[in-house]
Amino acid sequence: MDILTELDVTEEEIKAQTAQQAIETLEELYAARDLLSIKKHEMIQAVMPEEVKIAVSDIKAEFVQKEDSLNDKIKDAEGRIRGIVKDGGSTVTGKHWQVIYARGSYTVSAKDVLALANRWEKTNPDVAAEIRSILGMSEPKTTIKSRDGGK
Repeated sequence: MDILTELDVTEEEIKAQTAQQAIETLEELYAARDLLSIKKHEMIQAVMPEEVKIAVSDIKAEFVQKEDSLNDKIKDAEGRIRGIVKDGGSTVTGKHWQVIYARGSYTVSAKDVLALANRWEKTNPDVAAEIRSILGMSEPKTTIKSRDGGK
């Protein structure tokens, strides 16, 4: 049976899952994608003559140093342009890329703000209420990332 058929899950089934079941389904789908990629690579390797495999390996080896050198130059250029943009204080737009300047901002701990409001509560409840009112709550955000640093 095909791996994709085995993992065929309907939208209704997904909606009925708990968070733990949903993450397990997602993990199975990621694993299936990886397995499919591995099978494709193995099939390509199986039909490739040995001399072609050797040639491909030689080409890859030839480019490693060139790619590393180019990546180092890119890293240096990115660092320079970030410094220029920070010093200039405005976004710079190129033909294909944009380096966005974001002004620094103040940060404050909600815990510290609430502690300050609580200290003012008895002597000046209006100030305490005003301090509490500046705390805003942002919408929750989610990020899906591998726990082991993979894809």
